[in-house]
Amino acid sequence: MLWWIALPARHPDRQHPTHAGTREVVFLPVSFLNIKGGVEKQWTQHLVREGSRFHFGFCNKKIQRLFTILYDLTDETYMNYWLMKTEPSTFSWDDLVRDKKTGWDGVRNFQARNNLKAMKKGDLAFIYHSMDDKAVVGIAKITKENYPDPKDKDWVAVEISPEKKLKRPVTLAEVKADKRFADMVLVKSSRLSVQPVTAAEFDMIVALSEKKVN
Repeated sequence: MLWWIALPARHPDRQHPTHAGTREVVFLPVSFLNIKGGVEKQWTQHLVREGSRFHFGFCNKKIQRLFTILYDLTDETYMNYWLMKTEPSTFSWDDLVRDKKTGWDGVRNFQARNNLKAMKKGDLAFIYHSMDDKAVVGIAKITKENYPDPKDKDWVAVEISPEKKLKRPVTLAEVKADKRFADMVLVKSSRLSVQPVTAAEFDMIVALSEKKVN
């Protein structure tokens, strides 16, 4: 059996009118990488991710450099997405826009804290207005990874900045009514203040925000 490895890659000329923003896939036979021993075991043990950079301990330096370059061109492919809840009467999307950046502190839930710790600089997060609004209103960017919460060092905070306001709020009721979101954390654990969001869920909510409500 011949094993192949598929590598997603972004065209190096992002400004090119044909290739800018497009995704490509590079296929390489495993034999080309000079892997010794069990393929699956070797792949699992030696594929190490550091941000958007991958290191391959089982291949020669020339191929390792090639893979590093390919993955350096695909930062967005490995971006994580999140949803962060806030009471608009305490701190709203407009407050974030006014302040330009803020430390997201005061989180006192262990699962939410773990999600804050998992955030990486450059990740995107929906800002969700809780209480009466119950809607996703904008997109923020993680600008500083977790650091001790100034109010309690046993907890953590991250820094965020406003990225984009949605064309219209997407309500929790809309999300729950759409079967495509059946497995979304917002639907299953709606009270969690900091939640992971899949890339597909992120794209679908942005698409919903661009549609007019009848």
